[in-house]
Amino acid sequence: MSIESGLEPIKSGSAEYRIEKTEFGHLVFARRLPVDVLMKINEELNAGDKLMVAGIARALGAFMAVCLPENVEPWRKSVDEAASARANGDPELAWLWSTDTGISSETIYFALASKGQQELITRDFRVGYPHDPDDFGRCHRLRAGIERPTGTHYT
Repeated sequence: MSIESGLEPIKSGSAEYRIEKTEFGHLVFARRLPVDVLMKINEELNAGDKLMVAGIARALGAFMAVCLPENVEPWRKSVDEAASARANGDPELAWLWSTDTGISSETIYFALASKGQQELITRDFRVGYPHDPDDFGRCHRLRAGIERPTGTHYT
């Protein structure tokens, strides 16, 4: 199996997954991923200097996103622009659907958002807190960048 081949849906035991090739890299869609497939993807990542980009995968509803280093920022920009367009001017929704989310920042969003906005978190929601500087950065950018309707920042 090669990640470059653009695989059709594959069934391995009770797990089903697919790998989709995009203009920027590959998306792996699965509820769970067999270890042998994960090991093969890891081999190819190491061989080709490819990266796994969690924010892109999360925004696109994938298990993982894999691309060359030079494709990370163009892919991120493309996903964020699509999220912004989909949000139709709503900065909270643009953030929620962007590549700059994680469990801890979604926890803050969920606690502070209106009831209608809370229902838009479609992923399996879990409460979380920042575990590392990247997590904290997403929380800080959320808090600093999105204003409440009254014009005050989240506090």
